[in-house]
Amino acid sequence: CAGQAEKLRAIRSHMDALELCKPNLQSLILTTAEKYLPQLNIVATAPGILVFSAIGIISEIGVDMSVFPTSKHLCSWAGLTPQNNESPGKKKTTRIAGTYIKPLLVQCALFAIKAKRFPEVHRRYLAIKKRRGHKKAIIAIARMLLSAIYNMLKKISLTILSFIAKLTALPHTVGLPGGGDFHHPAAGLSGVCSAYCVEVGL
Repeated sequence: CAGQAEKLRAIRSHMDALELCKPNLQSLILTTAEKYLPQLNIVATAPGILVFSAIGIISEIGVDMSVFPTSKHLCSWAGLTPQNNESPGKKKTTRIAGTYIKPLLVQCALFAIKAKRFPEVHRRYLAIKKRRGHKKAIIAIARMLLSAIYNMLKKISLTILSFIAKLTALPHTVGLPGGGDFHHPAAGLSGVCSAYCVEVGL
């Protein structure tokens, strides 16, 4: 009928408008994330994690891993560790952390186990699934990914700090690979990160 057709046209128009907004939103997200480019490049090397997944993970956990003593603390905060908090047959939880990052990591884990270029992840998934089932196996893979990300971010943070210390110990102007000078007192942290990216080839 005419009424239903009009509703469908309105819905289609709304969907088209959303599609037009999508590139602008993506561009805004990428622009905002530029200052974390070294960390994003590292995180995106983990199995199953693409650019926007890396941005989502960084936005949830940050880049300073010193707030978590170990990877186990981070996984616990994200809700990826087994819990034993129940009373006769009823499980209790008051968890509010990990609301967004846990589903995101589960989606990354699902992608990783299906991608042919990550056979080791697929084998790990099958080994756990055989003993504990699909759901627990996927959570285990998500936990493995988050542990890897924790160690990568912690390592790059220590490396950048070491690089900053090396720069500040050198004269005012430092030559960079490929030519050009880096004036470290005026450049700020973003300049240091850019110099670090040039140094390590990121």
